Amino acid sequence: MKRIVRIENLSTEKFSPEDLKADPSIVSVAFLIKQFGGYKFEFETTDGALVPVSIEEFRHRDPETTFLRLGVESAYDSPEEADEAEARSRALGRYSGDHSS
Repeated sequence: MKRIVRIENLSTEKFSPEDLKADPSIVSVAFLIKQFGGYKFEFETTDGALVPVSIEEFRHRDPETTFLRLGVESAYDSPEEADEAEARSRALGRYSGDHSS
């Protein structure tokens, strides 16, 4: 299985508190630093896997006004592997209805 970290810089957009509540994948760099303790951290996927993430490229930006969309995609080698990941996600109460994390 391959995990692909997707980080989209949304800093040119303005977000209201309602926007951020509606889309939990949108977070500020400040939130990530506070939540994970730095610019490099491990992100837990829906099936419990830990994936290394680096947001070092945003270190020079204002962490309060720099917003990112963070996600991890999973590319499975077989349907069986996808089914196993789905079962782990369900067991953890995190199943999203598809095979992405």
